[in-house]
Amino acid sequence: MMQACKILLMCCIVAISAFAGEPRPTQDLQPRTLILPARDLTLDEVLKELEKQTGNTVADLRRTNRDNPKLTLTTNTFWKTLDAIGAQTKIGFSAYQEGGGVALVDAPYRRLTTVYPSVFRIALKRVAVSRDDETQTHYANLTLDAAWEPRFQPLFLNLESATVIAGKRTEKLERQAMRSVAGMGATEIELRLPAPERAVLQIDSLKGELKVIGAPKMLEFAFEKIGPVTPKAPREAKSQEGVKVSVTEVKQLATRWTVDLQIVNPAGAIIPLESFQSWLDNNRLWLTWTDPQTKKVRTLEPVGETQEGNNQTMKIHFDFTARGNTPLPAKNADVTLRYRTPNRVAAFTVPFGFKDLPLP
Repeated sequence: MMQACKILLMCCIVAISAFAGEPRPTQDLQPRTLILPARDLTLDEVLKELEKQTGNTVADLRRTNRDNPKLTLTTNTFWKTLDAIGAQTKIGFSAYQEGGGVALVDAPYRRLTTVYPSVFRIALKRVAVSRDDETQTHYANLTLDAAWEPRFQPLFLNLESATVIAGKRTEKLERQAMRSVAGMGATEIELRLPAPERAVLQIDSLKGELKVIGAPKMLEFAFEKIGPVTPKAPREAKSQEGVKVSVTEVKQLATRWTVDLQIVNPAGAIIPLESFQSWLDNNRLWLTWTDPQTKKVRTLEPVGETQEGNNQTMKIHFDFTARGNTPLPAKNADVTLRYRTPNRVAAFTVPFGFKDLPLP
């Protein structure tokens, strides 16, 4: 029955639109075109091309079936290609991975009614009709699964509006509260409305918009051979897209390292946020080095941080101690400090639409 569903696209090419007065979208928020060779490719080859051409890594977390089948694909974007892989191989994928990644998984692929607005994949995951015996009311519950390309890192998301038409009834759904999606790769959106009359067999139309606040692109700054730094002689990285990052102090003690870092954003790069929201939620700082004795590559993240500043200038203090089996770097280790921060933070609407959705 689901295969018979028709998908209503909002327009021939759906683009994310910026809110009035906010920065216009850039190519970073459009799906990157995938051009595959005119021959059959193995699954591994397709995944490599996806990473190379779209900037999105797909991990292979399968345990029971590690086949590497050949594929014939004509798709040209990330999400459409993943769905085409699933349709041909029955290999499932999940965007609910730790840290916000996408991975192939053992669960079999299940075809869903899906639309692809910009870097998003929005699928109708569940449709249910329920009765509340206490109030003697009937409800229809629709669950949307909204996923985004891993290279895009949103901070907050909400349903901004939705209109449902079923038979002669039109329901306008209220705006939902903004939620944090930092560090995630997907989220479910629940829609609840009065159930249509029994004689109505389908939802004729579901149209809506998501509002998303996030970074079109994350920038990475590296400070090689990091050592003691004093406020009188800070280390400044080369600016990227107008964003400046500097290390203002580093103290290397026997049991603790401390790092003070400053970020300076271009004026207007970060939109105004609510007092409980932060544009730093997807930022990351870490140390990397090769152990001089074992030659093992080490990575260490801070155990705590404190922040002071605003959308344009932010000062952050980080504390490092040994964590688990990872010690602090040895005195003779060649340590690189890396920091990831957004090129800007903006708000966008993501339109979506479905048509002819059967009711259970």
